[in-house]
Amino acid sequence: MAAYSYGLFRSPTSEGHAAGIAAPSAQAVGPQAPATAAGDGSVRLTENELRSLTIEPVASRPFRPRFVTEGKIATNEDRASPVFSPYAGKVVRIMARPGDLVTEGQVLFTIEATDMVSAQNDYVAAVSALEKARTALRLAEINERRQRDLYNGRAAPLRDFEQAQADHKGAQADERAAVAALRAVENRLRILGKTEGDLTQLRERGTINSETPIVAPISGLIAQRRIGPGQFVQGGGEPLFLVDDTSHVWVQAFVREGDSHSVDIGDEIEFQVMSRPGQTFTGTISHVASVLDAATHRLAVRANIPNPRGILKREMFATVTVFTEKASDWPAVPRRAVIRQGELSHVWTVSESGQATIRRIRTGLVQDGFVQVLEGIAPGERIVVQGSLFLDQMASEAR
Repeated sequence: MAAYSYGLFRSPTSEGHAAGIAAPSAQAVGPQAPATAAGDGSVRLTENELRSLTIEPVASRPFRPRFVTEGKIATNEDRASPVFSPYAGKVVRIMARPGDLVTEGQVLFTIEATDMVSAQNDYVAAVSALEKARTALRLAEINERRQRDLYNGRAAPLRDFEQAQADHKGAQADERAAVAALRAVENRLRILGKTEGDLTQLRERGTINSETPIVAPISGLIAQRRIGPGQFVQGGGEPLFLVDDTSHVWVQAFVREGDSHSVDIGDEIEFQVMSRPGQTFTGTISHVASVLDAATHRLAVRANIPNPRGILKREMFATVTVFTEKASDWPAVPRRAVIRQGELSHVWTVSESGQATIRRIRTGLVQDGFVQVLEGIAPGERIVVQGSLFLDQMASEAR
């Protein structure tokens, strides 16, 4: 952007305008004739006066409607899993504390559960029943072969051979039933947390362990723990642990009632947290509450934010900027170039011949030190950025 800034002079300032705006003194004008103001509000400037002003061309800049509000980092409830005890019993050991990182399948705590004892007893009985069924099957197979040989040698009647065949088929059915019963009990024990190694040890030694392990359903952070050693817990009920997958979090923003009409799903956001000054995080709104909070009259919105390094922590405060529309280009003038008088605004344009003319404008957004001009000026026109108050004073004296 080209700029005409040849010098700086001082002038008195008035309320509502930035201090330090230049105005030429008598010495700054030099031997040339002073500036003259016409009756139409324009001002003819001398060469020295032009050099004392800061003049820049109007450029186009992108402006995007936005508003800023408060927010916080929260648990992504789509990626958090409460942990319940499926069985009643007394807590024996606790292996995880709040703040610990756990992996899927890691034991969080164990309880003495009567269901575990009953299942292990049933397993031992099922193993014994299967061994008996297999022993009976082997005997039935031997007896069938013997009766077949005797019948083929005409040493035994057909009735005895047929009875041996029936006994063999019955032993086969008993063996299949024993296998099915054992598998059912094994599945019960696996649901209770027993591993294949535990089942092998139980099958070989027959030693019963009353402790039931409760494991983490997902990998993540222990966000809550609500039990202590020796406590008796009921099956179901309140969750005893909360495992939070911190690789994704929610940023919740609390939108003021006056801005609630403009926010919608899909709007982009930017936010900062105090622990990371200068770093900006981005996201897209995925949920907008259907009602305002009764106590605060704020509308809760949220966005899913990836958090692979765990930088964002639960309950961190966030400053959230919500962009409600796409960016569009508009004529933009520096904020200090705009003179406001009540609800009216104007700037000073300068022609190539040195004629300064007041120009009424309709302003819009103010972003990054620039004012959006909705009406009254076009890109490329030259305006006075510094020294506008001096021109205002001259035009006022000429009226």
